[in-house]
Amino acid sequence: MQDRFKAIILAFVLFSVANLHKTAFGQILISSETITKDKYFAVSISIDNGKSWLAPVKLSNNAEKIKSFSVSTKELYPSIAWIEDENFSEKIYYYSFKKDFIPKEVINSFDKIDSICLLEPNFNSPFIIYKSGQYLRLVNSVDGGNTWSKPQSFFTNILETTFECLIEKNSFIVKTASGSNETIIINDPDPPYFSNENPTITLSDNFYDVKNYKSLKTNDLATAYIFQISSDKEFKNPIDITIEENSKINIPSDLKFGNYYARIMAWNGLKSSFSKTKTLKYFGNIDQKNICNIIKP
Repeated sequence: MQDRFKAIILAFVLFSVANLHKTAFGQILISSETITKDKYFAVSISIDNGKSWLAPVKLSNNAEKIKSFSVSTKELYPSIAWIEDENFSEKIYYYSFKKDFIPKEVINSFDKIDSICLLEPNFNSPFIIYKSGQYLRLVNSVDGGNTWSKPQSFFTNILETTFECLIEKNSFIVKTASGSNETIIINDPDPPYFSNENPTITLSDNFYDVKNYKSLKTNDLATAYIFQISSDKEFKNPIDITIEENSKINIPSDLKFGNYYARIMAWNGLKSSFSKTKTLKYFGNIDQKNICNIIKP
């Protein structure tokens, strides 16, 4: 209790208006409407339970333009999303304390944005829910906030301009002080496609080209595709390799000779779906070339 009191005192030395947030890893994130007399909008973080603070990161030059913000403290790297009132539009930005992260513009809207919620149910997978008029809107990222999906819109009967968001059974619950609730159901991503062809593929430098793996149906949310290799059919402890657009995956060089199972996973930050499973026969390094034979089980 005494340490937290000291943290609050130090926080107000750094910031004239401050909010403390305890994170899942014992850090405290501080977000502020003003820093010193210049009225910046800035954040700082303590990694020793408030005894000392890192240099504040300036997020906006004008704190008076900040309408609302939301902080996520579940992950190792706390993050913040905020609404900034520009001259002719309202924008939503996102910032994470990950190394070298640059604040990202997520939304640029000509419609009024009332309030905002930031949730990170899983690592590198933030969701932002915001209210604009009679609609709740949702965007997500599966690459740690670098890129974001297009907004999904849900008609709402909620009249209040402020609310909180919770995660419940793979859905988001939007709650207001008056007791109004809305549920945003997150659907499974459409299953990825794994070619039915049965070729013998010769790979050099441990690279494997996964082609035409995306479903023809467009997913509403941002979706990551991951190539999984497992020694068992249940994929209890798979090797996960993220598939990058227009590039080959790199099969681990320490993968031992033997038979494996392979599949592709689609992941939207909250739910997943899978392609059909195939058998992967790995022959190791032969004459500087790695040979895989992928066949239907």
